[in-house]
Amino acid sequence: MLRRFPAPVVAQPRRAAAVLVGALVLAAALAPLAARPAVAERPPPAPARAPSACTANLASTLAPDHVRMCDPVHVTTTLSMACPVCPNGMNVIFIQDDTPYPEWQKQVSLQALTELEHYARGGRDISIGVIHYNGQGVRQVLQPAINNFGAARGHLTGFRVAHDPRALFLEAAQAGVQMIRRGRNLHGGRATPECELIVFFVYTKVYMADKGQEMIQAGRTLLREVDNLFVGCPHQHPEECTIWEPQVPESQRYYTEDPEGGRLRGMVRDALREIDTKGVVRVRALSLEQMLPAGLAIVPGTFDPKPNKTAQEAGGTRVTWGWRLPKMNETITITYRAQPVTAGVWKSDVSLSMMDSADNRGEHTLASNAITVENDICLTPTPTPPPTATPTQPPPTPTATATSTPVPTATPLPTPTPTPPPPTATPKPAPIYIPVILGEQCEIGQVHADVVLVVDVSTSMDRPTRSGRSKLAATQDAAKAFVALMDLTPDAHGGSDQVAVVGFNRHAWIEAPLGSDGARIDRAIDDLAKGQAEFTRLDLAFSVGAEAILAGARRAGHTPVVIVLTDGLPNRVPVAEDGTMETTVLRAAARAKAEGITVYTIAIGAPEDTNPVLLRQSATSPDHYFYTPDPEDLDAIYRSIAYAIGCPADRFWGGR
Repeated sequence: MLRRFPAPVVAQPRRAAAVLVGALVLAAALAPLAARPAVAERPPPAPARAPSACTANLASTLAPDHVRMCDPVHVTTTLSMACPVCPNGMNVIFIQDDTPYPEWQKQVSLQALTELEHYARGGRDISIGVIHYNGQGVRQVLQPAINNFGAARGHLTGFRVAHDPRALFLEAAQAGVQMIRRGRNLHGGRATPECELIVFFVYTKVYMADKGQEMIQAGRTLLREVDNLFVGCPHQHPEECTIWEPQVPESQRYYTEDPEGGRLRGMVRDALREIDTKGVVRVRALSLEQMLPAGLAIVPGTFDPKPNKTAQEAGGTRVTWGWRLPKMNETITITYRAQPVTAGVWKSDVSLSMMDSADNRGEHTLASNAITVENDICLTPTPTPPPTATPTQPPPTPTATATSTPVPTATPLPTPTPTPPPPTATPKPAPIYIPVILGEQCEIGQVHADVVLVVDVSTSMDRPTRSGRSKLAATQDAAKAFVALMDLTPDAHGGSDQVAVVGFNRHAWIEAPLGSDGARIDRAIDDLAKGQAEFTRLDLAFSVGAEAILAGARRAGHTPVVIVLTDGLPNRVPVAEDGTMETTVLRAAARAKAEGITVYTIAIGAPEDTNPVLLRQSATSPDHYFYTPDPEDLDAIYRSIAYAIGCPADRFWGGR
């Protein structure tokens, strides 16, 4: 939740910002950036990273515990991750200006403090610092201490009642930077800017341009240090606050003034909710490796989900999976089957590596349970229930035989004839199990692909990424990086990969047909921006993407692939008879897949802006669907797709 300075400010803060302080804008236009005095910068990061605060719950099993050479082994690995909110605690600084109208500043400051106190009851450590200032000096009246809410309550009402429009704004901000850094030492000395808040009260007269300049410099100083800056004007005269009020960019939700009641408390509440929602620290990248021993061989086609890589090594087979931005607190389950090839006692080793959003790493290792493979090659079949013999004749019906001496008072009891045992069935020949290991491999470079890059070129692709450039620009760069991974240079037989480029919005078009000219393909990707327009015809994305394959210069034996990228929901798509646009999209995707085309789908942007269920169903399989909230991560997705494009099904034994 970083705040951005308005347009007149030339320099960018350390992070992309979203809000600013009112009065600060006019002053930014009044003085060149080079005139600002030197301020203390955020200290450089320590070379050694701390261990990640995120934890992993990891388990791996081989089942059953005892098997014969012919029995399959079921391999199951589960993992889940949890990351604490603000693991390094929270720092909050109040910077209060002396004002002739004290009641409002007292009221809103105490309301914000109450909100923080409620938040701390959830087991979170929050340190509070308080600074008072005017035109004569800056007073650090309360040094940060963990959960010092009682002391803070008294100091937030102890500022002086005076009118001083020429207060020392920049000196107060520099004192705030020093105090926030001291607060970090209470939490291990590590900074988490997303978990730090500063409430800055400022006012001056509209014609005091020099003080306006000082305000903008004070704002920059604070925003270089923390992400969350809230500003209040503790004055009742409009001319004391109107310098900044009209200039707050995007919204005024980070600015308040006398006599607005409860607004500052709402700002703080929203910030805390955003911290909880995003988790602040989360797992950014996750990698899991499993080493299957040489005594067990992987059964092809049984992976769920498919791994990123398998490699034969001296000790067995190493299998690797990777995830970017995995969902927190959700369990990932990996399953596959293995076949014993050597008797003995076997177990697998599992290692997990993670990188969190603070660039801290976590490592976890474990060994599965051990299983015993018996030295039995299954010449004797697995016992089965004995076959039911067909009797040669029905058993005789029991008959009653009277006793030799009649008993007049009793009815003669029948004596049943014993039923003969069923005849012994002739044993059937038992099957003989012979271990067979099938090695299936698609050798790199022997199979080429015809790939169509289908890119959403709607107007929403102009929205910025975390680096500040547009989503479309980030997508174009990632697409060109994907093209660079393709084998476009003809081999000894004249074969090479081919790539086509398709754009879509209210309609769809082939920007470049299938070909191997890398420079022409890159130009086509760049030229997509020329066709930018509104709406999202996802149905046309799949149909025209398939057309680029089927009607293009397709080469026999090439793997046909269509990759559809979008940042929006279906829009202006013809409605099907069931009243939905989704059915129309699914039918277009199904027609492409029916032609033998492998379909990948990629969603980018805010989760609510796309339909993951629709895109997952449109892809060839759920594993062919990818999502990232920020297109800056597209390069890794395109790269994983490039490495996943494999052999056609008919190149494998048995058609698998």
